[in-house]
Amino acid sequence: MAEELEQITVVAKRGKDKKAYNRVVLWEVNDQHPTGEAYVVRDGIPVDVALTPKVKSLLGTGDIEKTNKSAPKPVEQKADDTDGADNAPILPAGINRGARPSRPGAK
Repeated sequence: MAEELEQITVVAKRGKDKKAYNRVVLWEVNDQHPTGEAYVVRDGIPVDVALTPKVKSLLGTGDIEKTNKSAPKPVEQKADDTDGADNAPILPAGINRGARPSRPGAK
């Protein structure tokens, strides 16, 4: 059995480059993370993660930093929140499965 890793809350540094905003800094699948994966984006939102070697590396380079802020609670998906499929994924904030770009002249 694997040793339990320390759980911490991190946030990605935004940096001075505006183009880097909203870029993924860490995506790691590991059962030790509270939700089974860590997904850290340069958006200022804190994320609960396990202190894995990858997380330690990013802490060392300064790409992410430990924070005392609380991470938002995960949203529980209910059957009526899907598009009819029982296993429809929850999409990241701001992405709407049904959204279509508007076309000039379209009614």
